[in-house]
Amino acid sequence: MALRCVVELGIADALNSNPHGHNHPMTLSQIADRIFLLSLDIDGLSRVMRFLSCKEVLDVSIEMESGEVMYGLNNSSKWLLTRSESENCKKALEGMRNGKMIIVEAVVRPQADSLFDVEALRYDLKMLVMSPSGKERSEEEWNKLLKEGGFS
Repeated sequence: MALRCVVELGIADALNSNPHGHNHPMTLSQIADRIFLLSLDIDGLSRVMRFLSCKEVLDVSIEMESGEVMYGLNNSSKWLLTRSESENCKKALEGMRNGKMIIVEAVVRPQADSLFDVEALRYDLKMLVMSPSGKERSEEEWNKLLKEGGFS
């Protein structure tokens, strides 16, 4: 459930959009400012972040001057980025060549024959709204990306 919150709210993408650099930690209020939701519950967000930190999905540190909790991406949470362009995805895949990976992802099909197909198209539109470079991929696009990333 917490991972679903991260993906649907775009928390990893918000952390990745830090103007100080992609790997620079952010406070809860900075993260909230980058999530485009009119009625964001900061308390709920802090509870999700605390849980993900406990499970080592996100890095946590304390800012020395203010004492504020700072959250950042780590190797695990980088896989939760939804706005990554194909070139960034290829680089991430290249780093996994010697390992195994399970991809749980929607596959866009030319015709929406089932509820899953319709949901994949909806997610594709959601990603388009969040970022022009974010998208759901077709089977052919996945095969091309995985091949370019060193998987067969």
